[in-house]
Amino acid sequence: MSSTTPDATASIRQFTADLYARVATTPGNVVLSPYSAAIALAMTLAGARGETAEQISRVLHTPVDDAISSAGAIGGLGPELSSAGRTDADVILDVANSVWAQQGLSWDQQFLSALETGFKVSLQQVDFDVDSHGAARRINAWVAEQTHNKITELFSPEMIDELTRLVLVNAAYFKAAWDQPFRDPTSDRRFTIADGTAVQVPTMSQTLRRVGRRSGDGWQAVRLDFVGGRMAMALVLPDGAVTDLEQTLDHRMIADLLGPYDPVGSLQVQVPKWTFRSRRTLNEDLAALGMPAAFDRDAADFSGMTGDEPLAISTVVQEAFVAVDEEGAEAAAATGIVAVRTAALARPQTMIFDRPFLFLIFDRQTGLPVFIGRVSDPRRT
Repeated sequence: MSSTTPDATASIRQFTADLYARVATTPGNVVLSPYSAAIALAMTLAGARGETAEQISRVLHTPVDDAISSAGAIGGLGPELSSAGRTDADVILDVANSVWAQQGLSWDQQFLSALETGFKVSLQQVDFDVDSHGAARRINAWVAEQTHNKITELFSPEMIDELTRLVLVNAAYFKAAWDQPFRDPTSDRRFTIADGTAVQVPTMSQTLRRVGRRSGDGWQAVRLDFVGGRMAMALVLPDGAVTDLEQTLDHRMIADLLGPYDPVGSLQVQVPKWTFRSRRTLNEDLAALGMPAAFDRDAADFSGMTGDEPLAISTVVQEAFVAVDEEGAEAAAATGIVAVRTAALARPQTMIFDRPFLFLIFDRQTGLPVFIGRVSDPRRT
């Protein structure tokens, strides 16, 4: 692990708290990968200059004095995280980047080197000017392959057009079996959704041995490990409304949720199954967090990418998917950025997730959060 990894991990945690606070204002179920968004933004940071670079650096909580080094530090998390997917045959964790560039333009050599060194990616030449829809199909096909067909159309046809000059994409896919699968019969149980309505949802139940539990001000959490013990999911149950808990969710609380848990000899857990996806254009969220210049066609400075044409970001979009059942969990996310030309067995304790709650999927070794979300209504997809 490089010496920059702890600082980069802390940056991702802070960015996770900031971005989730924005997305959490949306009602209903939520799944998000701030990690994926941060990697895609870091690739743009490698080619940003001036105030544009400073703003992106501040949003990512990285030093503003060296954009390329800061970008590379975040990019370096990818290989470290990928190693978690090689610890056990029942754990898959794939992360990949791609960059699609307009053919015929001259791209800055320092930018190309930063992409190759920090993100293990080289430019793929396409012709947005002549066949933007064909380019979009190629990019979407790459995303589908990387996410095991969980995300098949990250870019809609109107997102990529003849003005597009560069598309940067990060894709992440996770699938793992529980270390202790839920073997008790799944049955319909009561779940109270946010508006107070009680509904019946398929609920898993199991008395888990050697499980981790911890609590904080207004919440309690259980950590469910996946096979191999490196990857885990934290389930966070609020004492009151989940919206009240979300208002206190900051990088310090996320660090608590990713840290050591108190061992419990046995714990009965009841938690609903869920499967859903979220899709969100992040332009307004990122601008509000402090990087409006990147989207301003008069102010954006990506001259570190190419000197041939001025560029600005037109779209940052993310789609994410999560499914949790008796055997384990599966999650996928893809983030795309489009740059355009401007112009001893004790009596079991109990945790019952019968009301809206939060979840995180994270790497225990590095403390890196990969997915975060809210289950408001397990019935909805």
